Amino acid sequence: MAFVLDFFVTFFIKEKSKIKKLLDTPDSYRDRKSIKEIKICIFKFMLDHVKHITNRFVFPVLTGTLILYVIARGCMVDITDDEAWSFFNVKNFWYVETLCTGNTHWFNFAAIKAAILLGCERTWQIRWFSMLSGIGFIYVVYVWLRTIKVFYLKCFAFCFLLLNPYLIEYLSLARGYTTALFFLALSLLFLMRAQNAKERRYLFLALLFAGLSAVANFNFLYFFAAFCLVYFYECYFKNGLGFLKQKQFYTDFVFSICTLAIVLVAFRFIVICSNDIAAHGGRELVPAIFSSFIDTLLYRNFSLSQNVVIVSAYVLLVLILFAIGFGMLKYNTHQNRLYLYASWILALMLLFCVINKWCFNVLYPNDRTTLMFYPLIAIVLVGLLHHIFTYFLFERILICLLAGFLFFNFIKSINVDTGYDHPYCKDTERYFKDLKKLNAKNIGMSVEFYCVFYKYYQVTDPVLKGESINTLGVYSRWIKESPLTDFDYIVLLPGSTLSWYRNSSVKLELVHFYPDTKVSVFRVVK
Repeated sequence: MAFVLDFFVTFFIKEKSKIKKLLDTPDSYRDRKSIKEIKICIFKFMLDHVKHITNRFVFPVLTGTLILYVIARGCMVDITDDEAWSFFNVKNFWYVETLCTGNTHWFNFAAIKAAILLGCERTWQIRWFSMLSGIGFIYVVYVWLRTIKVFYLKCFAFCFLLLNPYLIEYLSLARGYTTALFFLALSLLFLMRAQNAKERRYLFLALLFAGLSAVANFNFLYFFAAFCLVYFYECYFKNGLGFLKQKQFYTDFVFSICTLAIVLVAFRFIVICSNDIAAHGGRELVPAIFSSFIDTLLYRNFSLSQNVVIVSAYVLLVLILFAIGFGMLKYNTHQNRLYLYASWILALMLLFCVINKWCFNVLYPNDRTTLMFYPLIAIVLVGLLHHIFTYFLFERILICLLAGFLFFNFIKSINVDTGYDHPYCKDTERYFKDLKKLNAKNIGMSVEFYCVFYKYYQVTDPVLKGESINTLGVYSRWIKESPLTDFDYIVLLPGSTLSWYRNSSVKLELVHFYPDTKVSVFRVVK
């Protein structure tokens, strides 16, 4: 045993003077304690070596692989209902529909318009700006991860923030959430660079990108308003009234007021014109925001009862509030400015949500609109774990197990054909291609298909004609009144019912059945 230890240590860690001294001791004097010390040193060396390899190679490789995964999803996932709506508005309208609906996020709208003007109307082509924003967001997060020195905390931060399958889903969809997240991340990055480099231009860039995040997606106005309060206090107000003599203060103030005014006026016009955002959200804080985190993070990979989800949501809320409180009140202990700023911004965002609900009856964010909280939650949780739980072995093991669970959850969710919010849009392109091969003249379809068909597939391929049919058994404003005899083919989702047409004298002949989605295509025999 002594010979093996001598060879291993001499070959791998000759620089360890303590080990060398132990090895130079004659065998007759070398006791069990010295052998144990050698084993411990070897273990620490191996652990340090694994950390070094992981930091230098594994994290960059994982980040690069994640970027490729986002690109693959952007190129292969069929267009979703909301994307089709944005495309339809861009293709057929300009100013009115842009301003009238909350679905059309401005930067995303401009990116789709640019693609259409260039003749690029395929799904992956209209997602070009979102995919670039998603790649940018991942890179900025990677820059932050490099500043985390504690190895297992870096693993947890990577898994928590970047391996959230719901977040990854929206990094490749042609919507404004990805762009807003990218600008949010940039604003925090430049805020910290301004603090480290003491350069004024970085401060304005931080404010600029925070404002752009609100324009990219109006829900991020919560972030911009909170960011402005922290920004102006940190840069101007806390130093007395001397800021009134600074020209830069007035530039920052005018920019902030103009951005707030633009977003608020746009919100007001949407409410007056269509009011299509009033019904989206939750009426209670914890179920709306924090239960959404639990549900979307698990991505339907695990089945939990609603009671378990609610309890988990309250536990998450308490943990986040504790992390925020520690970040704000114990700065002298943790000395982490990013943690401090993120704590204040996140606390103000949650406060604004409560005020909006109580005073103006604005519903709480839920599901995808809660993505604006996610980077800030990751920062405050990592900050808390770094300065409280790093001293206890049990907590370290617990954090590693949690990171492992998040990694497993992500691996379980990997796919390039569907998503959490729009599973009914899976393989829609395949269905309509097969129908075109059948020379279908008029297609009846479940209402879920019709929304995507009417707004995208029929626009890009006018040869196809179709309408929705009543497969829900109830009246809906999207359902046409046409009888089944008006169609030559019908596309049905699993679970659809044709009881609405029980008096219709037609015969349906199965033409296609798709085992993966259980979708059926029938020929109408008249």
